[in-house]
Amino acid sequence: FPLTVLDLGAGGALVETKNPLPEDVVLDILDPPGLSAKLRLVCRCLNSRPSPVEGRVLCHLQWVYLTPQETKKMGVLLIQLLRQGSPRD
Repeated sequence: FPLTVLDLGAGGALVETKNPLPEDVVLDILDPPGLSAKLRLVCRCLNSRPSPVEGRVLCHLQWVYLTPQETKKMGVLLIQLLRQGSPRD
């Protein structure tokens, strides 16, 4: 499912997509800043609700299990995103 990540953190993410996601999801973050390869995260969709954007759905994802390597990559990604700042800056 193509989606937009609206909020990303150590425990999960808030994403926006066209359709509700299944309960068990594998999220591939392609070309993440600061990393040389994609980041694959196994997660669970906790809930979905309509987005303020017509025809879109907000989904709350929780990481199910992060390996030590994935945890390290997630830390690098979060630091890079913080350094880049918000698109609204």
